Amino acid sequence: MNERDSVKNCLKSICAKNGFLDNLKMTQRDYDLISRLIDEETGILISVSTIKRLIFGDFTKMPQIATLNAIAIYLGYKNWNTYKLETVTIADNYSPENNKTQLTPIENPFRKTILKWKLLELLGVACVTILFGIFSLSSIRSINFDKAEFTIKRTTQNSIPNSVIFNYNVESVDADSFFIQQSWDRSRRVKIPKNGNALTDIYYEPGFHIAKLYANNQIIKTIGVKIPTKDWFFYAKSNDFSSLPTYLKVDNYVSDGKLGINRLDLMENKIEMEVEKYYYYTFYPLKSEVNSENFSFKTRIKMNPVKDNYCPFILYDIGCEKQAIFFKSMNYGCEGEGLAQFGEVFADGKNMDLSALAYDPTQWNNVEILVKENQVTIFFNKKKVFSYQYKQSAGSIEGFAFISNGLCEIDYLELNDLNGNVFYKNQFDKQLQ
Repeated sequence: MNERDSVKNCLKSICAKNGFLDNLKMTQRDYDLISRLIDEETGILISVSTIKRLIFGDFTKMPQIATLNAIAIYLGYKNWNTYKLETVTIADNYSPENNKTQLTPIENPFRKTILKWKLLELLGVACVTILFGIFSLSSIRSINFDKAEFTIKRTTQNSIPNSVIFNYNVESVDADSFFIQQSWDRSRRVKIPKNGNALTDIYYEPGFHIAKLYANNQIIKTIGVKIPTKDWFFYAKSNDFSSLPTYLKVDNYVSDGKLGINRLDLMENKIEMEVEKYYYYTFYPLKSEVNSENFSFKTRIKMNPVKDNYCPFILYDIGCEKQAIFFKSMNYGCEGEGLAQFGEVFADGKNMDLSALAYDPTQWNNVEILVKENQVTIFFNKKKVFSYQYKQSAGSIEGFAFISNGLCEIDYLELNDLNGNVFYKNQFDKQLQ
């Protein structure tokens, strides 16, 4: 196997690791996700067009070493040379039950000889690196990423939208360009001058965001930015999640023992109901003390369609400090539109079997998410339907949201840790506590 094939297989392994087993079926959003995950893990941004070219071998010369190192590091290798020591291939033993794809070494009868020459090659590289380091030590020191300063200040406590002032100092950092990116969304990346010290940016949606300070394409500092809500906060967006939100002013969102909004609320807020939109019910308090490694989330919920839709859904989103915990329950027959993420594991219904998460969201259902030491178990109407063990902690729980292409009604809601500490509990038999 030549190095070109190694590059292709490395990218395919990254896709498979995130649930995309058939690259021909991947969408633009899928490639955006792969680009973002590599960026977040390694600090190296690889464009979507480059990822596509590498996956399908549409390149005549090898990518830059920074790109090669990034894709190798994402798979857990020290660098590209380390990755090349063993060529891997995506095995055919993927199963929805364990939600994993194994990477199986290819047996090579000349492996020992190859490893011997690789060892000599690495020793030579090490010698060159040491000599280079002796002559360029001062240059390396001048990079000074650790000297960068990065802090934030919210202009208000819990208003939406919320302007955040980023204060920074990168004068001691050796780089050609600098950027601040307010969240996972690369479209919100803003170039900043090296001799500047402040950038004011606007957050239009509540939640917990990870802001990043870049030197060239490398992340050198990150900081958490929580945009809280005073109480429940409602808004609508286009059905591809891309638009800015339309805020919904709702004075009485608790009635008849249930939390929700109705068609009259949409009319008063001048929402075009003939155009499909996604409706967000969000709650992000200023402070929270529940850890996502061990918690219980219970609710009784249904959704009322706004317009005819073959695939009504409700997405349950537990907003966490580090990683996402969410899943999308869709109508039977629409399993291909399913989505889920638990810690570092992202699943797409087009590439993975998420049929266990399907039910009729237009009917009342009791839904429970139980997490014990990063083992997530989902129950529908007290019946266990899904379980998965993930590895990376999502950090503290900062809030939660319900997202649907209809209007949700919530009869009961409870979120607490497994030690009895209550994050939120309400039966909505009276105005919110």
